[in-house]
Amino acid sequence: PAAPGPCQRFHGRCGQNVALAAEGLGAARVSGYCHGLVFSRSHLRPGELFEVGGAAGTRPPAGVVTCRGEGPDGKRAL
Repeated sequence: PAAPGPCQRFHGRCGQNVALAAEGLGAARVSGYCHGLVFSRSHLRPGELFEVGGAAGTRPPAGVVTCRGEGPDGKRAL
């Protein structure tokens, strides 16, 4: 397997209901369900994995999207 690259960070341009933390490594919705878009600072490379998650111990609200990824070999990774 390829060595992992640097961590993806969130771009500073984000929705008005998003607060970025930890130098762009974290993002949280601060109010409501609208205007909560976030983007990565750089594109994902082919085969690069990413994870979308929520705070531990919280019940997911309605409208949560679960993302799954695949490695370059086509195997499900998440």
